[in-house]
Amino acid sequence: MFFGLKGRGAPGLRIILMVTLATLGLAGAAAGASYESLYSCFPPLPGCQGQAPTGVNADMAGGKMVTAQKKYTQGDHQITAVIIKGQHAMAAVPAEKTEPMDLDMPEARMKFGKIDGFSVHQVYNKKGRSGSINVAIETTAGTGGGAVFIFHFEGIDGDEALKLAKSFDWAKMKQKVKGI
Repeated sequence: MFFGLKGRGAPGLRIILMVTLATLGLAGAAAGASYESLYSCFPPLPGCQGQAPTGVNADMAGGKMVTAQKKYTQGDHQITAVIIKGQHAMAAVPAEKTEPMDLDMPEARMKFGKIDGFSVHQVYNKKGRSGSINVAIETTAGTGGGAVFIFHFEGIDGDEALKLAKSFDWAKMKQKVKGI
């Protein structure tokens, strides 16, 4: 007996109902796995305490957005690593065709350029020893939008932060976001 349909109605009705429920179940499982599939992109960082990763799947009138993040701490040092996939993700990095730039001021430094084939935007507050390294991991326009990896740090020098950000596998992230 399937939801009280034994012996009632056409056998085709039971098949349609079973297929519909299975499809809804698979769609729900796929939607729930979107941000979770990015968790493997967050490696352990030597000497740091990592929190459990979190994420969000958002379906909105303007499109879909998926985010995953993990926070790391080591004493006063804090890192938040975030992957964003969606139409608004590319607002965090300069346009793909942006010329390389290095702007160094007494209080801050800002750099645009390519690292390992990825467009990267670095901002560093020298006095606060904090900043952000934003990596365009997917720049494909269209219905899925692009994807960005944001490495926000506090209490860490800019050069050390870049080394830590590069310890994340950007190529793996690029592959993972393609499936979302």
